[in-house]
Amino acid sequence: MVDSPAAAAAAVEVAVGKIVYMRNFIQVFAFFFCFLAFAQEEVIALPAVTEDVVNENQTNIQRERIVSFHSDINIAENADVTVTETIKVFANGNAIKRGIFRALPTVRNINGGKEKISYNIASVERDGIKEPYHKENKNGVFTIFIGDKNSYLQSGFYTYKIIYQTQDQIGKFKGYDEFYWNVNGTDWNFPVESIQATIHLPKNADILQNSCYTGVQGSKERNCTSEKLSSTQIVFKANDLKEYQNLTVAVGFKAGVLKEPSTLMKWIKRNWPSFALIIMSFYLLFFYYKNWKKYGKDPEKPVVIPQFNAPDNLSPASLGYIDKGKFDANLVTANLVDLSIKGFVDIDEVKNTKESLLSKIFNLRKLESDSNNIQDDQKLLLQKMFGSQKKISVNGTYNSKIKNAVKDFEKFIIKENKIFVEKISNKNMVYKALKLIFLIFFSAVIINSIVTLSYKFLAMAFIFTLFASLLVALLIFIWESGSKIIFFIVLIFSSAFMLPLFFMAFAGSDEITSFESNCFKFLIFAAISLLIFRYLIRKPSEEKVKMESEIDGFKMYLSVAEENQLKFHNPPEMSSDVYEKFLPYAIVFGVEGIWGKRF
Repeated sequence: MVDSPAAAAAAVEVAVGKIVYMRNFIQVFAFFFCFLAFAQEEVIALPAVTEDVVNENQTNIQRERIVSFHSDINIAENADVTVTETIKVFANGNAIKRGIFRALPTVRNINGGKEKISYNIASVERDGIKEPYHKENKNGVFTIFIGDKNSYLQSGFYTYKIIYQTQDQIGKFKGYDEFYWNVNGTDWNFPVESIQATIHLPKNADILQNSCYTGVQGSKERNCTSEKLSSTQIVFKANDLKEYQNLTVAVGFKAGVLKEPSTLMKWIKRNWPSFALIIMSFYLLFFYYKNWKKYGKDPEKPVVIPQFNAPDNLSPASLGYIDKGKFDANLVTANLVDLSIKGFVDIDEVKNTKESLLSKIFNLRKLESDSNNIQDDQKLLLQKMFGSQKKISVNGTYNSKIKNAVKDFEKFIIKENKIFVEKISNKNMVYKALKLIFLIFFSAVIINSIVTLSYKFLAMAFIFTLFASLLVALLIFIWESGSKIIFFIVLIFSSAFMLPLFFMAFAGSDEITSFESNCFKFLIFAAISLLIFRYLIRKPSEEKVKMESEIDGFKMYLSVAEENQLKFHNPPEMSSDVYEKFLPYAIVFGVEGIWGKRF
């Protein structure tokens, strides 16, 4: 039966609606299916929480600490101590970043006094592999910094092994010797879980007593145990030391077993790097002696015999200057008196004047004379004092012309008689000695810097010697210029600079090694010896020695009170002419009174 067109259209519309609904349902179902499928894959892709991950998380929150510290101490028969420290640590990047440090004291109270202690590092390892390190000696503490400055540690456990030697650690007591040792020190700011120290004594060093202490410095706590392994071995143990806490152990054993080196041998062992410096110091002394004998030894002085005439026919001023070694106004007076006696100058004293109450007044008048019996310095004095004038007055007041004349006369006297006054300086020998000192000093410092791979002291030595050299040069220049007051002012100022030198040489600072201390001692020795050498190397000329002998003979003649004391030397007969002739010389020698009595 065929439906109507309307009914057919309605049936088709219903069928289409069902198809659309079914399609939407399938799409929603497919969407939820895919969502669930992909969500399940994401959950499956997540990593599982393993035991390793848990341990790693726990490691990241653990505190840095010393897990175990084992010190193995061997004491040799010669009292040398070898220490092997095995230190297991946990590092977390806080205090332990590149590695650990180990601090050891450089001074300790032993045998009734303070002893300076040194350490020789044999090896440093980390986890069985050689590890870089550097040392520092400061404020009485020798510190070993272990680790590469360019490498940081990851969080975890590390085992360090340090081997070093030391001396002078044995105390001497009545009836026994003692080894006293701070095992780990009080410098770490993290705890120590377990610590032990095993001490090995040499054969026949029977252990008599022992003790141990724990805690911070000065603590008397005894949270530790000891176990005697044999007559010469003992082990000490402690647990759970807190920050800055230390295990201290002491072992008393039979006296006289250890054969310690003598004081001399200890000194040699400590100072062997300075042997070259010491040997070269003796060579420096030999250099001084050799060159003094060759260049600085004074010529033999001739035998002094009375002289009855002025040596070399020199003027009174020249002989007076040579005898005294300096110029004064008395020399001008003596020369004027001599010129007056020879007839070149007339000297009149003006009396009965008001001015004479304060000072004497003299009128000097130049006379014409045909005599050539006059020395060059006297000619100059006449020329400078009178000039074109025939008469001058000397009244004790300032006169620029007379002052300039005296000054020119002084320069002439000094220049003409230089060979009789000044010594041969031999400055070239002094400069050679100075060069030798610098060569010895810097050779020792440079070689030591190369051996130790430390150039800090070399830089300090260079700066110090440069400054010291400039200071000494300044002092010498001021002294030779005649400024004595300025010289002493600069010298006092420079003492503030020199005091640290003496401190570094003799104070025994912990920051100064024995070699560095010996270098400063050498500088002090060299400076003092160079000053002495500079004085001794100055040599008088043969002309000076001969002239001094003749002057002494001339003074002998003028200063002998009784003329009969010279009768064996045939002196000239005393007369007014002889008296007047030698009176100016007696004035410069200061014996005019005796000479007058002779007359």
